[in-house]
Amino acid sequence: MKNLSLGLVLILLLSTFYSCRHHKLNEGVIRKTKYKESIKKAYQDLGVFCVTNFIPGMAVCVSIDNEIVWADGFGLANKELNAPATPLTKFRIGDVSQVITALTAAKMAEEKRIDIDKPISTYIPEMAGKDTITIRQLAAHSAGIREEMDPDRNGLINTSLTKGIERFINDPLLYKPGAYTLKTGLGFDLIGRAMENADNNSFYKIVKSTLLDTLHLDGIALDYTPAIIENRSACYDRDMVARVVNATTRNFSYREPSMGYIASVTDLTKLGNLLLQPGFFKQETLDLFFTPFKLEGNVDSNQGFGFLLGKDSENHPFYGQLGNITGGSAILIIFPEKKMVIAMASNLSMDSGELPILNVAKTFMDNMK
Repeated sequence: MKNLSLGLVLILLLSTFYSCRHHKLNEGVIRKTKYKESIKKAYQDLGVFCVTNFIPGMAVCVSIDNEIVWADGFGLANKELNAPATPLTKFRIGDVSQVITALTAAKMAEEKRIDIDKPISTYIPEMAGKDTITIRQLAAHSAGIREEMDPDRNGLINTSLTKGIERFINDPLLYKPGAYTLKTGLGFDLIGRAMENADNNSFYKIVKSTLLDTLHLDGIALDYTPAIIENRSACYDRDMVARVVNATTRNFSYREPSMGYIASVTDLTKLGNLLLQPGFFKQETLDLFFTPFKLEGNVDSNQGFGFLLGKDSENHPFYGQLGNITGGSAILIIFPEKKMVIAMASNLSMDSGELPILNVAKTFMDNMK
């Protein structure tokens, strides 16, 4: 009887220690009254989008003049657990991971820890035969590196970044570096490897110490499949008849710099705000991100250092990055003239260009006129 009582006490203590914490349904939600009309319309538009496209869960965050004015989640982060999506949910962001890599590399360059204009072989000796390639070209998708192929996205379990680049490092270049642009995440994997060799550290530790810990961005993490990560969303895909199903398991450890991160829309928006004025970065570094890379013949490309450069239907310039990956999609977009940053992410594999982020931007811009 004595042993039984002791066992019950231990069970009660363990139950108390391991009890699930209560998560409020409105965790991370922000609605600024000044923009209530824009928020109301955006709710309607995104609600219709989610329903008509059978989106399991998504989140959005809008910042104006370095203040988050709207942030909310739609649907479920996990359908089986009925867990709601919130602005703090960490979604797979695919190629938006390249923004994290670009910002970290630029900060290293600012601190003289790496030189983005030296031959890539300075940091990756195996590329001695491709000495005309630089990190600046790689970040502008103008180094002649091939596109990803379908097998590249199958997820090689327990494969390092070093082993990952061996799949293509000896492939011939598709064109002379600096002549054209061809979007490929493989160039960012090379940037990541160069960063490792320049800093004598792992890519993740460099990003964590240089960017994430310094800026307290707890909502951004490496998408390491075996790890238990708070607020991580489940991942969904469509089957042959377009039904939403659980996405197959993927581990992108060998693609960390190009597509290996999960993030909340709140912290993606904070990243975007770093680029609106000098502070964390010097002005010359900000110019690096958003100045069009010059191609042969002094022709402007539509690529900056890790960012796509474009204009919306009303001719407002923007800088952004979009990503689609097994089990997720995301967009980060910055309107410098409006000092507006918007991040949007979902837990469904889809063309991230389908996410109605420009519609949301217009809705808020109309309220700023």
